[in-house]
Amino acid sequence: MRLIKLFIYYILGLIGIMLVSVAPSSMGRGGMLQIGPLIQELMLFIEKLFEAETWIYQLESYRENIITFLWDPYMYSMKILLGAIIIGFFIAFVLAIITLYLPKPVVSFIQRIMNIFEAIPDLMFAFMIQLLIVYIYKQTGILVMEFTTFDQKIVALPMFVLAVLPTVSFYKIVMMYFEEEKREQYVEFAKSKGVKFSGVIFKHIIRNMAPNALFHSKIIIWAALSSLFVVEWIFNIQGIMYYIYAGFSPMVIAMALFYVFTPFFFIFSIAEMFTKEKVERSEVVKNRKVRLQEKIKGIIPALQYALHPLVHVRIEGGSFRRWAKSTANSLKPYFKNMKFLIGFLFLLGLVLMSFYQSIFVEDSVSQMRYTYNEDGTLKGGPPHPPSEEQPLGSDRLGFSIFDQILVGAKYTIIFATIIALLRIVLGAIIAIPYAFLIKGKFKRFIDKVVDSMHFIPLTVIAYLLLYPVLWKGPNGWGYTEIERITYQIVLLTVLVVPLITVLVGNEVKMLFQREYMISARTMGGDWWHIIKTHIMPHMAPRLGVLFGQQFIQVLLIFVHLGLFKLFFGGTQVFYGLLKTPPTSSTYEWSGMISGMKNEMMTSNWWIVYPVFIAFVLSIIAMQIMLQGMKEVQQYRIGVGIPNMKRFKRKKREKPEQKQPSEREAFTFIHGGNRSQHL
Repeated sequence: MRLIKLFIYYILGLIGIMLVSVAPSSMGRGGMLQIGPLIQELMLFIEKLFEAETWIYQLESYRENIITFLWDPYMYSMKILLGAIIIGFFIAFVLAIITLYLPKPVVSFIQRIMNIFEAIPDLMFAFMIQLLIVYIYKQTGILVMEFTTFDQKIVALPMFVLAVLPTVSFYKIVMMYFEEEKREQYVEFAKSKGVKFSGVIFKHIIRNMAPNALFHSKIIIWAALSSLFVVEWIFNIQGIMYYIYAGFSPMVIAMALFYVFTPFFFIFSIAEMFTKEKVERSEVVKNRKVRLQEKIKGIIPALQYALHPLVHVRIEGGSFRRWAKSTANSLKPYFKNMKFLIGFLFLLGLVLMSFYQSIFVEDSVSQMRYTYNEDGTLKGGPPHPPSEEQPLGSDRLGFSIFDQILVGAKYTIIFATIIALLRIVLGAIIAIPYAFLIKGKFKRFIDKVVDSMHFIPLTVIAYLLLYPVLWKGPNGWGYTEIERITYQIVLLTVLVVPLITVLVGNEVKMLFQREYMISARTMGGDWWHIIKTHIMPHMAPRLGVLFGQQFIQVLLIFVHLGLFKLFFGGTQVFYGLLKTPPTSSTYEWSGMISGMKNEMMTSNWWIVYPVFIAFVLSIIAMQIMLQGMKEVQQYRIGVGIPNMKRFKRKKREKPEQKQPSEREAFTFIHGGNRSQHL
């Protein structure tokens, strides 16, 4: 019976992939993504599956069966991807265990190194490795390893570059759950019984954190698939991702995604069977049935609480002034935390300077076509190196790099924050009824359909669905700038919300099965009390970590799309006789890296490096903010943070002065009676 269910869920996943595959062609009919044209294209695609001609890949006069044609590129890509995932997860897990035995200064140093690696976009990291190999070759004549390919297949270097993301992400997830499990009562109980700390880790902590780590690993693999798409492009690898992008036909996209989806689906399905508890705890305590009305009654106010993990607003009463005061009091501890405040002020300062540059500076993005010597002779044309007039140089059109970074900061930071926040807020809101109201077969159906999305590269799907809207055609824009921005925000949010919902919902469900949760329900606690008092304080730090991951992922998606000349808000294309490179209509940062592959191999380093530094600094600022948020949240639930820096002066307690005792300072109450007895 399990095999039959597994096969049914697999078919559902394939149907989801077919919907994604026909989406680009359906947009050719209806413009933006619409349900009607999408269903029509799906029906046509299913009909063509029974035609033999559909299964043939044809390139000019070359014809071959599409299954055999894609097999070799698929195996090549899987060697790189699986090798990177296995290496990354293994290094992260071993390093996390070693970290538990290290002193705190060393642990802090390792975490800072991980934050730096997480802040560097995979695109920049790959090019830095290539430049390092070229530098070593020029200095010593030794080619450390091949870093680009035409006829031969390279595996080691792409695998190494791709393994950085799984290593950093999985290390942070494992460390978060290690720290959480170490605070559980059973750890202290086991240590009091004489069990060694290593025994507690391997026998209890790892077993308890395995299901949650499994959920998070899906998102890590999902991000790695998008990075694989970019890595193949950087190293000129004609793997499976290359044919998804180059083929652009529904059949090629579907077959390539079938290949990618199948192994991960069965691997995670089998892993979930082993991590699942042998005896499932009932969703309600014995002799106390919870009615559906009680669940709904508790979930409605819980949704109010989940609208923002930091602010609790009760709608049923109170004035706006009272609400504003409550909100300010809730946010005050965060702004007293030095880490949160430093990161927040950095990002806010960039945004404010960006608005100032756009509003109050007449020539917000200065342009210098030619430079002249002191005697008036022509010195040169763009791109100009850094100078007093243009501190960071100019691009190939003469526009100042510094001005472009400053003007585009507001679009990049604000909209990345909006997309990440919408993902977390909508995912958390939907996760509450998903965890408590949806049960049985329907819940498993949703889980398996959403699982198929974990193994579809987000960068590829975003490119296919955004290209018809963001790319300026020969006849001009088909949509206004507000429509293009709104469509991109909605699309990049909707593609991820189901994954966040299932992830958070499953964690809430597992948290609800803890012993103290069962005790709280046995003592008569209603759903609203349990969600407010127990679930949300524990979920808030995790939601903060998820928000940081989503913010970083959105920035990386911007980088990936910019690499393929698809910019936020629209790509300005010139179709005149004078061929000029596509530019961003909003000057957002991803528009400055479209030609980076050529620029980084030349001496025009200033065209690319400043914008990458801006991305890295923004990611580091968000990491610092998240660390401050985690400290405040842990402090609220009673977990002390050593050396937590806050902007609050501690009151010095004056030592009490001891008064000399005198003989007459006290008297016996029954002194007379006592003297008589004596």
